[in-house]
Formats: sequence, structure tokens, C-alpha cells
Amino acid sequence: MAAMRLIGAVLLVLVLASSAHAAKCVDLIAGQHTDSGDVCVEIIDGKLEVELTTQDGWQVKEWHIYVGQKDAELPWKNSPAPGKFDWTGTAEELTLTLTPEQLGLSAWEDGEQLLVAAHAVVCKGDQEETAWGEGHSIGKNWSMGFCVGVCAEEYFDIPAFNDAVLSTDASVLVQYNGGSTVAPYFTGYVDIDGDGVDDVVGNTWCVDLANTIASNREYCAITASSYDIAVDNLPGINQPENFDLANYVLNTFPIGTVMGDGNILTAGSVQRAMWTLIYGSARNAGEGPWSQAHLDEMLGAAFADGEGYVPDCGGVVAVVVYPVACGTDDQAGQALIAQALVSEFPVACGTRYKICE
Repeated sequence: MAAMRLIGAVLLVLVLASSAHAAKCVDLIAGQHTDSGDVCVEIIDGKLEVELTTQDGWQVKEWHIYVGQKDAELPWKNSPAPGKFDWTGTAEELTLTLTPEQLGLSAWEDGEQLLVAAHAVVCKGDQEETAWGEGHSIGKNWSMGFCVGVCAEEYFDIPAFNDAVLSTDASVLVQYNGGSTVAPYFTGYVDIDGDGVDDVVGNTWCVDLANTIASNREYCAITASSYDIAVDNLPGINQPENFDLANYVLNTFPIGTVMGDGNILTAGSVQRAMWTLIYGSARNAGEGPWSQAHLDEMLGAAFADGEGYVPDCGGVVAVVVYPVACGTDDQAGQALIAQALVSEFPVACGTRYKICE
């Protein structure tokens, strides 16, 4: 094991891999010719929602909705009887929420095709009309239905991720890179659940210049995602509001990126960006070769485009690893006993379903 070396700073932020629901809307056609509103279909929290909205003074008096698999035999032979559709309602509630099971499906499947028929009685002053969600003919008269597809997508599940990395029993060990241009400031070895097995070995960046940390020494630690409000309770994180910008930099400017001047981005420049964003200032010592032009390019891009940034699936997310005295979980009052860092931590994505064409 390499000789112990003290490096000035206190906190550890790990980086993990990451990724809304789309709606299909059609016009609600009253009396065959008038656009009286919309019918929108989307999947929210795993449930299909069909919502009717009106415009130009039109109001829904009652509604009837059919939803079924596109290729299934329709429950009517010639002309549909809206009053016999499975789901009906009044103006008091214009949103229908359905689970896959209510549609005869065990779960959503990628590529599932559904037929939606939305019928309503609408009125405007003394005028009353029949209305249909615009689509293709589904029987006699002018009844219409439209098709929607269900698509699977991978995404970064922030609440699940936050829960997975939030710990008061973690441990951390870092190794200094010796000023390398191509290696991160530290390599971080992190055991999130305290079971003695390293869960992460990742690129690690310092975000604190007020304290020191020893290379190759194990520390007890508190961990929290940079997208978790828990980081606000950790003293020593000077600018937690900039973690979205830090995540933007880590995802947009990995070491080795060809920068605007045609030169390669070094680890030293990335380290100075982390200090600047999270600590509030940087120093010129220990981080290895760096470029002011590259630092300015990263920070300029982060402040221009990084506000509210959330990584796509396959990216990285900063997780705070906060070295503390062993045997305590007092996050708010515990003084830091070692330097703060940012380490790259790969994360698996979840799968969700949305409406697609």
C-alpha cells in the first residue's frame, strides 16, 4: 500500500450513472366540425390517464370512454353505444385513471398498441352537441377512435437512487493520483452499506479546501446523493446549490475531452471546476497541470446550461461522502474529520412506460 499522504480538503462526492411522461392529444370535435377542446392520454406513475379539456366556452356535460387493445375485436358490431362504454363520468371529474389490469393486461409492455374512443356531450350556452376525440371511424354515424402506443424507456430514478446511497454506515478510502493529467484527483473506494465490501471504486474529486484527508486510510462516512436535500444538512458543503452545475460538468467534460482550443482536458482543470463550484474558490497546488481557458469554458457552459441539470441514463451523479468520527450519525452537528471529495459512481437505471406514437 502506498505511503500515507495528507491532502487539504473535507468531503467526498461520488458520481453515479443515470438517464416525463409524454402525452398524445387529439381535438375533441363537437357536432362533426367544431374543435371544442382536447382529449389527452398519458401514463403517469404507471397508470393510464385520459383527460378531457374544453375551450372557447364549451363545457362537458357527460363523457364515455372506451380503451382496449388495438387489434382486439370491438365490443360493438356496427355503431358503438357510448352509454355502454366501460367508463363514464360527468363534468365533476374529467380525468379517467386506469391500471394495466383494468385493461386486461398484466403489466405495460413496450410496443403495446391501444385504441381509445372518447365520447362526450358538450354544451355552450343553449347549444348542445355530441363530441368525439378526433381519429378514424370505428362504426356508423361519425364515431371516432384513435390509437396510442406504449413505449418503454430507461430513466434515472432520483428518489430510488437517493434512498440507495443515503447511509450513515459507509466507509471511504482514497488514493492521491500524484498530479497526473489523465487520472482524477483521487481514486475513491467506497463501502456504502458498511459490510466491508467496496461498492464503488471511482474517479474522485475534492470539494473542500478547509480540511485534510489521508491517502490510503479508511474513514467512516455519511453518504448522500447530490440530488437529496440531505446534503443541505451537512456542514462544510459551502455551495450545495451548485451540485446541478457540478453534475453538468462531470457529464459534459470528462477527462480527455477535446476543448474549444483543440487541446485535451486534464484532470487538474476538472478538479479546479469542482473546487470553484462547490467550495467557492480554488487553489493552485496539488491538482496537477490545468488550463485557465478550459476552466473558463467548463464554468461558462455550466452556468449557461447546467441550471436544474439532471443526467441522462448512463451518465454520472455526484454523491456526497462525508468523513466523520466513527460511531456517530449526527449529520448536522458532526464536525468533519477529513476532506470532502467527488467520486464517480456508476448507477443502474429504472424502466418506465410512456405514451408514444
